[in-house]
Amino acid sequence: MNRLEKEFTNLRAKNRGGFIPFIVAGDPNRATTKDLIFKLADGGANVVELGVPFSDPVADGATIQRSAERALLNKIGVGDISGAIFKTCATACADSSAGIIPSICDKT
Repeated sequence: MNRLEKEFTNLRAKNRGGFIPFIVAGDPNRATTKDLIFKLADGGANVVELGVPFSDPVADGATIQRSAERALLNKIGVGDISGAIFKTCATACADSSAGIIPSICDKT
């Protein structure tokens, strides 16, 4: 059982819902993304979902579209997310009960 499955099993056993905020990686910049991951984990997030910015997020709605556009202007790509941001995620996860998953895969 991976970390995400454990978290949902734990919530189910307590008959509780979870707090799973979504942020687009790199919006408004790399440093703020890292800070947000820690703050969300410290604030009680069970899981933080990191959105991967891409150039045509039509199905995501206006807010996420603008967030992806800002991240792309910062030249954020999958390599950034799988590299530096996963290192941040590993540290945040170690310091809290939160798990961090990107939208494209489960790294727990």
